[in-house]
Amino acid sequence: MNDYLYVGYINTFHGINGKVKVISETNLKEKVFKVGNTLYLGKSRKAYTISSYQETNKFIILGFKDYDDINLINDILKQNIYVKLSDLNLASNEFLYAELVGAKVREDGVILGEVTDIVLGKVYDYLKVKDEKEFLIPIIPEYIVAFNRESREIVTRNARNLIV
Repeated sequence: MNDYLYVGYINTFHGINGKVKVISETNLKEKVFKVGNTLYLGKSRKAYTISSYQETNKFIILGFKDYDDINLINDILKQNIYVKLSDLNLASNEFLYAELVGAKVREDGVILGEVTDIVLGKVYDYLKVKDEKEFLIPIIPEYIVAFNRESREIVTRNARNLIV
């Protein structure tokens, strides 16, 4: 598995002090964008250390260590943001959405399909699963029982009822 996981992108600058507006495309924002964490930007995966974090309705506002002027951040605008899973110290029951793409979905010993995408919704986020048919599974405890990183399998309950 790729050690770098996509978590969002830098949309534009925020003010003149070198801060940027980030569009997050992940869950666990408080762990991913924690002050002191390292983010890896663009194709080069250059490392940047988070020095400040603020969440708004639409964006996450980030500052980076040693980037305290608007003129210093031009090169990182519109860049994809990645994290290393090993940097996050996630608990066994925690996962990032990017980890789930490509995982098999299993219920009662039967493979229901493979996750092809994550759909971000207003109330719930969903796994888009494809096998013979394509269907959505809400990412909530009523449906998602566990995620096994080693086998790349998601164990579900009641998800079979969502296949139409």
